[in-house]
Amino acid sequence: MSSFIAGAVQWAPEFLDPARGAEKAVAAIEQAAGDHVRLLVFPESWLLGYPYWSGITPSDPEYQAFRQVLFERAIDIHGPEMQRVWEWLGPARCRRRLQDALNRSTSGANPDAESL
Repeated sequence: MSSFIAGAVQWAPEFLDPARGAEKAVAAIEQAAGDHVRLLVFPESWLLGYPYWSGITPSDPEYQAFRQVLFERAIDIHGPEMQRVWEWLGPARCRRRLQDALNRSTSGANPDAESL
Protein backbone atom coordinates (compact mmCIF):
# COMPACT_ATOMS: atom_id res chain seq x y z
CA MET A 1 0.00 0.00 0.00
CA SER A 2 1.35 3.41 -0.98
CA SER A 3 1.23 6.35 1.34
CA PHE A 4 0.61 9.98 0.50
CA ILE A 5 0.05 13.28 2.24
CA ALA A 6 -3.52 14.53 2.60
CA GLY A 7 -4.53 17.99 3.76
CA ALA A 8 -7.65 19.85 4.84
CA VAL A 9 -8.29 23.55 4.27
CA GLN A 10 -9.38 25.31 7.45
CA TRP A 11 -9.43 28.88 6.16
CA ALA A 12 -12.36 31.27 6.46
CA PRO A 13 -14.33 31.56 3.20
CA GLU A 14 -14.79 34.75 1.19
CA PHE A 15 -18.49 34.89 1.96
CA LEU A 16 -20.65 35.29 -1.17
CA ASP A 17 -17.65 36.46 -3.26
CA PRO A 18 -16.96 33.71 -5.79
CA ALA A 19 -14.02 35.45 -7.49
CA ARG A 20 -12.15 36.04 -4.22
CA GLY A 21 -13.13 32.57 -3.02
CA ALA A 22 -11.62 30.99 -6.13
CA GLU A 23 -8.41 33.01 -5.68
CA LYS A 24 -8.24 31.85 -2.08
CA ALA A 25 -8.77 28.26 -3.24
CA VAL A 26 -5.83 28.61 -5.62
CA ALA A 27 -3.69 29.99 -2.77
CA ALA A 28 -4.64 26.99 -0.63
CA ILE A 29 -3.86 24.58 -3.48
CA GLU A 30 -0.50 26.27 -4.10
CA GLN A 31 0.43 26.08 -0.42
CA ALA A 32 -0.61 22.42 -0.26
CA ALA A 33 1.37 21.60 -3.41
CA GLY A 34 4.43 23.21 -1.82
CA ASP A 35 3.93 20.88 1.15
CA HIS A 36 3.66 17.85 -1.20
CA VAL A 37 -0.03 17.29 -0.42
CA ARG A 38 -1.59 14.90 -2.96
CA LEU A 39 -5.19 15.06 -1.69
CA LEU A 40 -6.60 18.36 -0.48
CA VAL A 41 -10.15 18.72 0.82
CA PHE A 42 -12.25 21.81 1.41
CA PRO A 43 -15.20 22.09 3.81
CA GLU A 44 -18.73 21.79 2.46
CA SER A 45 -19.92 25.05 0.89
CA TRP A 46 -16.51 26.63 1.48
CA LEU A 47 -16.16 28.51 -1.80
CA LEU A 48 -19.12 30.82 -1.14
CA GLY A 49 -19.46 30.27 2.59
CA TYR A 50 -21.92 28.09 4.43
CA PRO A 51 -25.53 29.34 4.13
CA TYR A 52 -26.10 29.96 7.84
CA TRP A 53 -29.66 31.03 7.12
CA SER A 54 -30.59 27.48 6.13
CA GLY A 55 -31.95 27.02 9.65
CA ILE A 56 -34.56 29.75 9.12
CA THR A 57 -38.05 28.58 8.24
CA PRO A 58 -38.32 28.45 4.41
CA SER A 59 -41.54 30.49 4.45
CA ASP A 60 -39.75 33.34 6.26
CA PRO A 61 -39.11 36.32 3.91
CA GLU A 62 -35.55 36.61 5.27
CA TYR A 63 -34.85 33.02 4.20
CA GLN A 64 -36.18 33.72 0.71
CA ALA A 65 -34.03 36.86 0.40
CA PHE A 66 -30.86 35.03 1.45
CA ARG A 67 -31.67 32.12 -0.84
CA GLN A 68 -31.99 34.51 -3.77
CA VAL A 69 -28.60 36.09 -2.97
CA LEU A 70 -26.96 32.66 -2.84
CA PHE A 71 -28.60 31.71 -6.15
CA GLU A 72 -27.36 34.93 -7.79
CA ARG A 73 -23.79 34.29 -6.58
CA ALA A 74 -23.76 30.60 -7.53
CA ILE A 75 -20.65 29.44 -9.31
CA ASP A 76 -20.66 27.69 -12.67
CA ILE A 77 -17.83 25.16 -12.49
CA HIS A 78 -16.93 26.13 -16.07
CA GLY A 79 -17.31 29.87 -15.41
CA PRO A 80 -14.68 32.59 -15.07
CA GLU A 81 -14.41 32.29 -11.29
CA MET A 82 -13.14 28.72 -11.59
CA GLN A 83 -10.87 29.29 -14.61
CA ARG A 84 -7.73 29.94 -12.54
CA VAL A 85 -8.44 26.87 -10.40
CA TRP A 86 -8.73 24.71 -13.54
CA GLU A 87 -5.55 26.25 -14.97
CA TRP A 88 -3.62 25.59 -11.80
CA LEU A 89 -4.70 21.98 -11.56
CA GLY A 90 -2.87 21.32 -14.78
CA PRO A 91 -2.93 17.65 -15.82
CA ALA A 92 -6.14 16.57 -17.50
CA ARG A 93 -6.40 13.52 -15.24
CA CYS A 94 -6.51 15.69 -12.11
CA ARG A 95 -9.06 18.05 -13.67
CA ARG A 96 -11.18 15.08 -14.80
CA ARG A 97 -11.27 13.59 -11.30
CA LEU A 98 -12.22 16.92 -9.75
CA GLN A 99 -14.83 17.46 -12.46
CA ASP A 100 -16.30 14.00 -11.83
CA ALA A 101 -16.49 14.65 -8.07
CA LEU A 102 -18.11 18.06 -8.59
CA ASN A 103 -20.63 16.67 -11.06
CA ARG A 104 -21.62 13.90 -8.67
CA SER A 105 -21.92 16.23 -5.70
CA THR A 106 -24.08 18.72 -7.59
CA SER A 107 -26.29 15.99 -9.04
CA GLY A 108 -27.08 14.60 -5.60
CA ALA A 109 -25.03 11.45 -6.09
CA ASN A 110 -22.29 10.69 -3.60
CA PRO A 111 -18.80 10.44 -5.09
CA ASP A 112 -17.06 7.29 -3.97
CA ALA A 113 -13.44 7.15 -2.84
CA GLU A 114 -12.34 5.65 -6.16
CA SER A 115 -13.50 8.71 -8.11
CA LEU A 116 -11.25 11.00 -6.15
